[in-house]
This record gives sequence, structure tokens and C-alpha cells, in this order.
Amino acid sequence: MMNTCPHCAYDNRVGVLVCERCGRSLYSVDMQVTRQMTEHEMTGRAGAFERGTSRFNEGASVVLRILDAAEPVVFQPTKPTVLGRVSPSNPRTPDIDLCPYRAYEKGVSCFHATIYVYERDLVIADLGSTNGTYLNGQRLAPHQRQVLHDGDEIRLSNLVARVYFKNPN
Repeated sequence: MMNTCPHCAYDNRVGVLVCERCGRSLYSVDMQVTRQMTEHEMTGRAGAFERGTSRFNEGASVVLRILDAAEPVVFQPTKPTVLGRVSPSNPRTPDIDLCPYRAYEKGVSCFHATIYVYERDLVIADLGSTNGTYLNGQRLAPHQRQVLHDGDEIRLSNLVARVYFKNPN
């Protein structure tokens, strides 16, 4: 049995919460948090979009500002940091548990994506998640790293966050 997307009519695999073609929620308009950002929202000003740096300084922290969350998630990627959610049926746990941000209902996998430093760049890789990882609206291929820039938007299924680099001092 397939799950047909109500938005683009694509037949998705059973158990998928987000359309594999268009990235929209298969079940509830209320769950859909993806939206196109205006150029002004991305840059803070009108004009051409300028991405922040991809260079990640030694001792810097990653700040994830999750949509609708009061406090950001802050961590130092001294090793590959796995983002996901804790599950009672899985004895392994991710480095950062996104359950407090409604990860389960937003379709985040137990081991969804990893963020780490590679050759002085901060990178993200999808870990073969069921509902996909998106960088600035583009779905990432599983297990292939993509460079993150300061200010980029990542989406783990329907959980949206903005990534910032925080240098020491």
C-alpha cells in the first residue's frame, strides 16, 4: 500500500510522513511548517542573498534556533554529533535528543542527521532518515555531506531550524 501525496499525487512508501517528491506533509496541514522565506528574511535586508561563512573556527559552537522554540540548542561539534530523537524501542540514543521539540510528531528519525567539522567546514549528512533532511529547501542525498553556512536553514522532516556559528569570545 502506498501513501499518495495530497499535494503532488506522488505515491510514497508506507510509513513516510513527508512526501519524497515535494517535501510536504502527507497527513496534516497543521504539521506543515515549511515555507518559502523572503530574501529579506534570509539576509535581514533587501538585495541579493548572501550566505554566511562556511569556515568553522576551532572552539566555536553550533547554535540551532528551532522554529517556535524558546531556547536554542547549543553544542560544540568536537566529534560527529547525531541529531534525532530518543525512542523507548531503541537502546541507542542520539547525541542531541529533539523530543522536547515534538520530534516524533514532526517525523524526525531516531538517528536523523549528523553535523561535524570536515576540513574546517561545518557539514551535515542525512543518516538515511525516513523523511529526509533538507538544506535551504533542497533534500540531501543520504550519507553525503553538505557544507553548512552560518545562517542556513535545515529541516529534519518537518522540524525546522536555523544554524548559526558562535565563535569563542
